[in-house]
Amino acid sequence: MLEPPRHTACSRAMEEDPNKGRCSVENCPKHRGVQAMHVLPREVTETDCVMRSLEYSWNLRRGTLNLDTRRNILFVGKSLAAMYARGCWVLLPEESVMDQFVHPKLGIALGRVEFPALSPPFNYRFVPVRDMDDVGVVHQNESPPTSGNSFTNHVYPFKTLPLIKSHVHPQFAIVAIGKVLYTPSVMTKPLRQKLFAEFPAVKKVYELYGSWTSTADTPAALKYSNSTATHQGKTTEAAHPSSRQAPHITLTH
Repeated sequence: MLEPPRHTACSRAMEEDPNKGRCSVENCPKHRGVQAMHVLPREVTETDCVMRSLEYSWNLRRGTLNLDTRRNILFVGKSLAAMYARGCWVLLPEESVMDQFVHPKLGIALGRVEFPALSPPFNYRFVPVRDMDDVGVVHQNESPPTSGNSFTNHVYPFKTLPLIKSHVHPQFAIVAIGKVLYTPSVMTKPLRQKLFAEFPAVKKVYELYGSWTSTADTPAALKYSNSTATHQGKTTEAAHPSSRQAPHITLTH
């Protein structure tokens, strides 16, 4: 079981959530077992090289990436949260949003200086990964419900589900998908090929994840890491030269 978000982070997420704490997938009310979960699990913080890579790639200062932030918290029903933790489904950003992280001519991930600062809300698609063939999702279309038509049943591959509107920042969702794609116990080669065929946009996630999580030991990243590690807690431009190059994304609350 994944570690749940802290209460203070959940409160901040609730304030910013366009769904006001209802299930982001099924749109059911909070009292029907809806809970908060991290889109990108906090267990990632245990892998120092990945955290350093993300901080460098995302143009963040060393040691400032906080995964227990409102921008990494989604509200979903208990059963959906359990299936998410098992890698059964993922939250896929719109392709137009993912394109903003890619160089328009070179087709590769943007460098840290060009990393975009995006503002919510964002739209996501519910994408099944595994063990979802015999699962149904019931979406509540209006509140309070007035008839049986107030609910719609959706089945695999769930392409009829409405887009999910959320405050969650797409870089967290992208890394979360990449983590699933690169986990052998979850993602086999045939399963990956099936996923790419059904949802071609996932290929962009695969490429962005590989780029964002493999920069920690590059000469530029090591130089930046060593220069900022001695200035923890300082926020001057002298201590953090990159702050003069591009605005930092605020991902700490």
